[in-house]
Amino acid sequence: GKINPHFISNSLAVIESFIPDTKLRIANEYIYELSQMMRRMIEFSGEEYIPLHEDIELVHEYLRIEKLRTNMNFEYKINTGLMDVEDYMVAPLMIGSFVENVIKHGFPMLKTRQGLLTIDFGKPQKGYVECMITDNGIGWKKAQDVRKKKSRISKGIAVARERLDLYNMLNNTHLKLIIQDLFPDEEDKGTIVTIDIPIKKR
Repeated sequence: GKINPHFISNSLAVIESFIPDTKLRIANEYIYELSQMMRRMIEFSGEEYIPLHEDIELVHEYLRIEKLRTNMNFEYKINTGLMDVEDYMVAPLMIGSFVENVIKHGFPMLKTRQGLLTIDFGKPQKGYVECMITDNGIGWKKAQDVRKKKSRISKGIAVARERLDLYNMLNNTHLKLIIQDLFPDEEDKGTIVTIDIPIKKR
């Protein structure tokens, strides 16, 4: 759950670029969103469980910041189904790594279409909730190839996988993480991530 220093420096550079153009309202909005997000991330680092509604708000904040920062053409939806998010605690920052991956690798290479990111929570099971993160970006395999060329491996995804493996080992469970192309036959194949996130009642 460490904050990427590049993210902070890029964000501050963006704020500087807004100010001379008298885009003070946007700059203020950006600073506010960023400070809220950083406060939450610092608060959550090291926690085993956090309130689900806080984890979802963190994803909202990150996506609002990225829309402001990149001016990228994408929309997103977070569907919590019939679950009352106030009633549950989850392992923190499990979703964030995959959302960040979509914004960094899935959407920037879309030429004309608008990006769409959807996060769907299933019905809570004993000890976990299934979460599906889908996007209509370039697809997992293609993004992996691009990343290999730039020799960048997503640390966030590796950490999420490690945390899930550790949880399974300690609790003798079989929580899963599956990442695959969503539309294998299309040019922009999209990605679907299915992840079981540890959860408990508050």
